[in-house]
Amino acid sequence: MVVSTLTIPLTNGGTGGAIFVFLGTAVGMGFAIASMAEMASMAPTSGGQYHWVSEFAPREHQRFLSYVVGWLCVLGWQTGIASVAFLAGGQIQGLIILNNNNYVPERWHSTLLIVAVASFAILFNTLLARKLPLVEATVLVLHIFSFIAIFTIM
Repeated sequence: MVVSTLTIPLTNGGTGGAIFVFLGTAVGMGFAIASMAEMASMAPTSGGQYHWVSEFAPREHQRFLSYVVGWLCVLGWQTGIASVAFLAGGQIQGLIILNNNNYVPERWHSTLLIVAVASFAILFNTLLARKLPLVEATVLVLHIFSFIAIFTIM
């Protein structure tokens, strides 16, 4: 994800801005993850955030806040998947533009690419779920080497 989202801080803040924003975000996310890990150690559950809200909120607000947080989690999952499909479709279209001088991008092309990426994700996760650890390990190695290469060039 760093490789695909690095262009925004590079254009707005330059190399220094990109590095410091990345480090600041990593520290901030570390605090968020540490607090969630603390809650998980106190109340281990598969429910996650909505269960913790039910545990730690005042008794009169537990049901309502737990309901709201549960639906916000569902909304987050759905928008996250749509965002990833949008980003991947945009990257594919960008690679086509980069490698084919005769290609004229149309808006409906990106829509079809987004639908194709989302459909591929659904098919892969339903039919090829056993291969997911191998694919994730391969992508992790590729991502780390890409990250090192980009920061070495900068």
